[in-house]
Amino acid sequence: MHCEVVDLSEESEVDWDTAIERSVNGTLFHLRKFLAYHINRFSGREYFVGFQVRGQIVARLCFSVLKRDGLRLLLSPYGASYGGLVFMRPPAFQEAIAVTDALIRLGREMLVDEIHLAYPIKACLRASLDTADFALLNRGFELSVRDITSVYVRGTSKISDRGRRSAQKAARLGVTLDWDPSLADFWQVVEATYSKHGVPPTHSVEEFDTLRHLLGSRITLCVAHVDGYPAAALGCFRLTHQVDSAFYICSDPYQNKTQALSFLISERLARMDADVSYFSFGTSSYEMVPRENIFQFKENFTKIGMFRDTYTWKAS
Repeated sequence: MHCEVVDLSEESEVDWDTAIERSVNGTLFHLRKFLAYHINRFSGREYFVGFQVRGQIVARLCFSVLKRDGLRLLLSPYGASYGGLVFMRPPAFQEAIAVTDALIRLGREMLVDEIHLAYPIKACLRASLDTADFALLNRGFELSVRDITSVYVRGTSKISDRGRRSAQKAARLGVTLDWDPSLADFWQVVEATYSKHGVPPTHSVEEFDTLRHLLGSRITLCVAHVDGYPAAALGCFRLTHQVDSAFYICSDPYQNKTQALSFLISERLARMDADVSYFSFGTSSYEMVPRENIFQFKENFTKIGMFRDTYTWKAS
């Protein structure tokens, strides 16, 4: 079976995004509407391709080619959390092999030293793609990183006694919750959180505001106030129809004792849309190193973890 790589860079944003939304494993982070917030950051290094078998696009890939540590890398995602091959349907084995072979040929043609594909957690999939993963391994990709994402699963995850007590404490202290806060209030907590760690937020406030305008209701904010002061905040990205996520989990360090963040999270989980089955809290490990304090906090709300897998191919 032969698979041809076709350039889809001229395909409209609407057509690309519609295909992603109908796919097996596409997410918010695969949408051109999302990636558009980068504006010119990846200009000339951003690619959108399809994998065509018997005249039909069976998979898609958005990627960038960058130089890092003297190596030329094909990266998917770039400027996002999830990437990798997006399949329009679960592939048969030979089709998965053909797509993988075509990807490797593409890498060789672009003279890359390595290909890195970081996939969504299993909650984002409409069907299993283990056959496609097996094809990657069969053709020389390595499962190079397996990081754990903490995920609240409706009907299965349980808030711990400690988590409930923390939320109750905040309620007794009079912490109030705003489900439609101003960007200024939300960003005040974001800056307080990241300043404590001495690093900038993932986005600038201008970039985040652009994302909100691009994606509308798929990005939601909520803020907890203590005596009218913004004390904790969540910035949530709706990844798929069934999966919501907290991209920003923030607390003003001077207000931590109020347990405003625990209260906010508990109430946010209680208010999940009826069609949402999963709420992701993001990774609790980095490059396979556990962040034990992060695990401990998130396990107040769920003890379920799902792998965020990265596959790597190296040119020989």
